[in-house]
Amino acid sequence: MWVATVEAKRVKSNSSGELLEFGSLNKRGQKGNIITVIAAYNEENRISPIVKNCLRFSKKVIVIDDGSIDSTADVARSLGALVVKHKKNLGKGNAIRTAIETLKNNKTEVIVFIDADGQDNPDFIPKLAEPILHGKADLAIGSRFIQDGKSAIPEYKVFGNQILTFITNLFTGFSNPVKESQCGFRAIRRDKLLDLNLRSNRFEIESEMIIEAAKSQLKIVEVPIKDNLVQEAIEKGTTILDGLKIVFALLRITFQKFLS
Repeated sequence: MWVATVEAKRVKSNSSGELLEFGSLNKRGQKGNIITVIAAYNEENRISPIVKNCLRFSKKVIVIDDGSIDSTADVARSLGALVVKHKKNLGKGNAIRTAIETLKNNKTEVIVFIDADGQDNPDFIPKLAEPILHGKADLAIGSRFIQDGKSAIPEYKVFGNQILTFITNLFTGFSNPVKESQCGFRAIRRDKLLDLNLRSNRFEIESEMIIEAAKSQLKIVEVPIKDNLVQEAIEKGTTILDGLKIVFALLRITFQKFLS
């Protein structure tokens, strides 16, 4: 098991020091090996450019509409996305698990998860997918807090993220320590995703996916990304109360898995 950092066109393995050059994802015609999943809730005003830009790098975009009461589903569908709609809001974890069910009969190699609030830049999809397509990772996590990454979120949000990242690493026994656990912009090998025992309902899904990946001895890399400043997204992002809920949810899920 190892954790590495992906820089623009290369991956450096911490264990062996091996340096590998990557070619262009589009030149290699590997767009057809990527499906992008967007979990969305009341994002009719922001979903359009995200779907459009994700389709530049993905053969298909799947939008899990988590009980929106606006036109999120209609907008996404009109742009060519496959939309799966929850009748009511069930939380991001449930949306991701619905996506996994949807992907079971699909043979696409890489699944990319991106948030619907506009903070994540779809231009980084090739960068996230490349280490997986080249067989050098099973899970690639977008990180704004490693070299060449950049975050537009306020300092207090960064501090909260760091606390949750420490707790996530604690759950893995620091076997695969990461610098950022809460970024939802990530790519994973489809067959490995289907094997993960994910039970989260809400935002704890980000940490649980890393914990399960470490438990399954998957190869994890962190990829430097730069987010966009979307004030409304920042304001409705994870709060201190949400952070506490994530910790308690992880404890509950871990105990349930232990009992089963």
